[in-house]
Amino acid sequence: MKKTFVLGALALSLAGAIGSMAMASTTISAPATTVTETSAPSLSSVLKTLKDQSFTVLKLEREDDGFEAKVISPEGFMREIEFDHAGKVLPAKYPAPKISMAEAIEILQKAGYTSVSSIKVKHHGFYEIEALNPADNKEVEITVNAITGEIKADHDWF
Repeated sequence: MKKTFVLGALALSLAGAIGSMAMASTTISAPATTVTETSAPSLSSVLKTLKDQSFTVLKLEREDDGFEAKVISPEGFMREIEFDHAGKVLPAKYPAPKISMAEAIEILQKAGYTSVSSIKVKHHGFYEIEALNPADNKEVEITVNAITGEIKADHDWF
């Protein structure tokens, strides 16, 4: 039993050493070309970068062109952040929200909506909120622009 543990630990150490060597910069030679391939950051290093900046990471994936992270910013906004293969943050595809979920609910309440039962990020830049419509007291789904605060839609649920 003890020998198995020592051999297993040795195997893990060797695997770690081989993995470290694989992450180093490598030159790949082909008959007519020489390409230098530099190591990309690991998933764990990208995760650490995000956490060190107080982002709450909801999802992190390696993509063909780098990494994609779905996060909650320190200010409480859900964001999508993309990194290239070198770990550099790419420009955002969508503007950052300026209105928090709490502010979106306040906007609806000022417009007369009551009994908010649900709020979620629908897609980039919008919140989807379920509440009671002041006109007929029916439950509706409202879309609020997270940048301007504009109420975009009012859909009956029933």
